[in-house]
Amino acid sequence: MTTLFKLAAGRYLDHVASDRRYGLIPADLDRRLHGQELDFSTRHLAKLLAGELEGRAPLGAASRLRGDLCEAWGGESIERALIALDRTGYGRPFAKKPRRLRGHGARLEERERLKGLVGKLPRAVALRLPTTSNNLLSGRRDGRDVWGEVRCSLTLRDGALGVLALAGGLWVKHARPGERHVDLTAGEAAYLLRAKRRASKRSSGRDIAWVYEQLAALSALELEAEGGGEGHVIPSSPVAQVLRRLEGEWVTLEQYAQRAEQGTLSPAGAGDTIRIVLADWFLSELGHERRRPVLIDFCVWRQLRPLARRLYAMLQATSRSEHDPERLYVWFAPVARTDGRRVGGSRAFTLGFTSPRLDKIAARVRTAIAELREVDSRYDGYGRQTTHANTEFPAFTVRVKAGQASRPRHPDRVGRAFDWTASLDPREVARAIRLGLAQADACSLGAQPPDG
Repeated sequence: MTTLFKLAAGRYLDHVASDRRYGLIPADLDRRLHGQELDFSTRHLAKLLAGELEGRAPLGAASRLRGDLCEAWGGESIERALIALDRTGYGRPFAKKPRRLRGHGARLEERERLKGLVGKLPRAVALRLPTTSNNLLSGRRDGRDVWGEVRCSLTLRDGALGVLALAGGLWVKHARPGERHVDLTAGEAAYLLRAKRRASKRSSGRDIAWVYEQLAALSALELEAEGGGEGHVIPSSPVAQVLRRLEGEWVTLEQYAQRAEQGTLSPAGAGDTIRIVLADWFLSELGHERRRPVLIDFCVWRQLRPLARRLYAMLQATSRSEHDPERLYVWFAPVARTDGRRVGGSRAFTLGFTSPRLDKIAARVRTAIAELREVDSRYDGYGRQTTHANTEFPAFTVRVKAGQASRPRHPDRVGRAFDWTASLDPREVARAIRLGLAQADACSLGAQPPDG
């Protein structure tokens, strides 16, 4: 008898659960009924019907009402009460938030390992790792910067520098004594470096594939930079090995690719799925007693474009001027050519420039500095452009606020800064606006408008 009762009760509960969905009964139903200026009897009947309908739509469930209710209250009263219930929103599901306003990624933001995480890079990597924003370039990137020769086996993008900053920050914050590796997931890297700049904070499959592309490039990288003295030399690649979890064991990317081709892959399961083994010199620079690591704020990083990101890391590692501690001074010579016509090194090689024209280099650097100023509150002013010493090389003096770390001006901003002026100098935009206002004032006064 007890078993039959449990089965009947279970079927009844399943029927009620399938017929009544969450969110169909407003929590403030009484307040909504009072707001309609109904008489006492209609309001009381509406509350009775709300309990009788159990979340079903009032206008479509009138036939399910008990006969004694209809006889006691009358058809007109029932109709007025049902209409009042329908006006309160009873029986209709709550409107869903648009996808761009949903809190995707909130779980990742609440994790202790990611909350307040700041990226960290050795000074040599922030100053000398060559990257480019030109998607047409590929192959080796050998050249010369202001400190010496640089030999790089691959053409890296700004994402490789971001992954290194993420690995360095996680190692400093969470690594145990003696550990040389960092464990993380591709979703965490995609969220911090790409997805969080969107309004939805949602990462896609393309973001995950992008993370694995950067990891594959770092795993195969052969890097060496000479000269510059202590703290500027890069003896080898900053990443010794990249591993992926497969069936409870860590395998290399090559072994993972072989098993993928054979079709023997299985789900990795919950937990960390990527292990980055860092080089010994990389870890020793992060924990050096005198040389502090370069700090990278990921909120600032996400709001910048590729060239501005690379310049941001370079300026974070640049020492202040001795005669003026509130300013940074950088200059850019033409990229050294292999035919001997241009000798010497330049920071332009590190930023990925290939053009020998100094005006193009200066224009792009000037726009990147202005973009950085709009995003980071540490940098004040758009950079004063001069020439370096007795040469024609463009130089920039960037003012920084003393004693202030890198911090975003608009932490809640989504997207990238200066998307509406991708190729315009902000000073040219301001000059055009001032000219337009002056012309409007002159036309209103009947005078001759100023020439552009």
